[in-house]
Amino acid sequence: YYSMTFRNAEESHKHSQLILEAIQEYDDFMESIESVVDLGCGAGLDLEWWATRTVRDDASQPLNIRCMGVDLADSLPMARRYKNITYQSVDFETSIAIHKSKFDILWSHDSFQYCLNPIKTLANWRTIASKNASLVISVPTTISFDHNKQQISQSSNEFYHHSLISLIHMLAISGWDCKHGYFLKQA
Repeated sequence: YYSMTFRNAEESHKHSQLILEAIQEYDDFMESIESVVDLGCGAGLDLEWWATRTVRDDASQPLNIRCMGVDLADSLPMARRYKNITYQSVDFETSIAIHKSKFDILWSHDSFQYCLNPIKTLANWRTIASKNASLVISVPTTISFDHNKQQISQSSNEFYHHSLISLIHMLAISGWDCKHGYFLKQA
């Protein structure tokens, strides 16, 4: 899924809610999720969304999804408010494989574009994916057209221009099943 560059955590979370709210409509799917890892969780706003999901029935019960945030910051203060959130201060490209848990959802919103080695990162992420896990990646669009002229942009510390074709190629090379994938590029 493609996005734009965001000015702050709230703006990024507002964008990710477009995806999250669409996912939430699938009750059976939501109720089947036991664990989520947010790879490059930043302030943890998306992680908090996952941690606070409830069954959408009349008497809504918490889903109690086990959530883990992964980022380079020393701590994630928001995680202290929820029993079902843990945090690891590690490099999500390489160090996440040391964690023994498997996750049903691997969430990477506005973070994958900072990987130095995206193919190796995707291969490492496969090691923490449970059977039939879902990987959700959202990266910024770096190539657009303005008045019929191609415009290319690249923000600080972003090392690649990801296209839909390059993402599918990297996923396949690193062992992810792309034939059941869902890919979306915003107009």
